[in-house]
Amino acid sequence: IVQSIDVPVFLPHVVFSWHWHTNRARFVELFCSDTPTEADRENFWRELIRREDPRLKKHPIRKSDKRWAKKTIALSLHGDAVPTTGIGKASSISLDAYSFASVLSSGPTLRTKQLLFAMYIDQYGEEIAALIWERISWSFHYLYEGVWPRVKWDQTEWKAEDVSDLEMAGKPLADGMRALILCVKGDFDHVA
Repeated sequence: IVQSIDVPVFLPHVVFSWHWHTNRARFVELFCSDTPTEADRENFWRELIRREDPRLKKHPIRKSDKRWAKKTIALSLHGDAVPTTGIGKASSISLDAYSFASVLSSGPTLRTKQLLFAMYIDQYGEEIAALIWERISWSFHYLYEGVWPRVKWDQTEWKAEDVSDLEMAGKPLADGMRALILCVKGDFDHVA
């Protein structure tokens, strides 16, 4: 029997904005505890530029606005599969888990990493994975822009019934703060 199930996904732009507006201390802990001031963040980015970090060499953010280095959080995206049932047996089943964290914060994993989604590997194929990543990529895109999405994840316009989405479209997520993925992490098997 084949059954469809909804997959809960924590959208990064929503998580970022929610923490900013509901608990600023938690936002700082999650996203910028090592660089709490605009000057600290600017120094972080300027040092990467000074070192000619290849991730930033031609990055379009450098040509955005003058304050980008003060208002941008660097993120890491992490994926890993963890055996959860039948451990040590040929029939073990792994849970595929994806999370993100700020490069500008430090602390225990349980305090700084944020889950995006998790699914048993045998429960989805390439088509489902593509749909999930399309939504997550859409969310990271708007987190990079620092604004609420102007269109739905499938690039269609918001409809009249999407009242709150229409009202928020294009407005700042976190008073000008934004984030971009600087690092992608995972073990060899996961990346392959």
